[in-house]
Amino acid sequence: MDEESLFRDIHNHLIHQAQEGGKMDTEMKLAERFNVSRYRVRRVLDILTRMGIIHRAQKRGLTVLDPEPEKLSKNIGSQLTVSGFNAMEDLEARMLIEHAVLELAVKRLTPMTAGRLTEKVGQLERVMISGAAVIEIHQSFRLELISGCGNRVLQVFAESLLTECLRLLRETGESLPSDYLSDLITGDRRLLDAIKQGSMDEACEALNTVIQLEVAGAADDLRRGEAAAGSMDKKA
Repeated sequence: MDEESLFRDIHNHLIHQAQEGGKMDTEMKLAERFNVSRYRVRRVLDILTRMGIIHRAQKRGLTVLDPEPEKLSKNIGSQLTVSGFNAMEDLEARMLIEHAVLELAVKRLTPMTAGRLTEKVGQLERVMISGAAVIEIHQSFRLELISGCGNRVLQVFAESLLTECLRLLRETGESLPSDYLSDLITGDRRLLDAIKQGSMDEACEALNTVIQLEVAGAADDLRRGEAAAGSMDKKA
């Protein structure tokens, strides 16, 4: 059995055991069940532990943890990072997922959520001079909106795609042009106003603009980083 198949089988088996409410298999029991060495089982369990899927403790054994959207998003984001998807694939996926998220978020908008979104946009408009601060607050605004959809499955995928994109922007926030930051803030303001008015057409149009800005900005940052690395190689 190859490593990927073993990982998938052990993962699925542990999840099934947790759902059934029975006693979780030990490392030795898993090795016997799947006819592999304890060393290979231990490697799988190490990965599952780092991913936040299980917890291991002496004497208490294995525990399958409840899925938390933030942890799942980080895990998916890390997988996407090493998968090498191109910008067009990323853009298409984000458009499809975030439009579904937006529709639910508008339907389920509460005064408390609307207040938090308004506060975030107000903060954005006050910190225009700091690129890094703009990206940090912009991300907080976008995550607040995504969590407002009330669907954890959509939330996990939307957050993973957004967070990985904004990671590139956040790393070089201070070098972002002022007109880019201004466009990003304006996009968030348009999106918020459309959501408050319950106008899905306006909200979708504003969301498209914001996503395109995020993807374009991240791509520019990546190109600048590659150019800088190439320049250093030539000097060396």
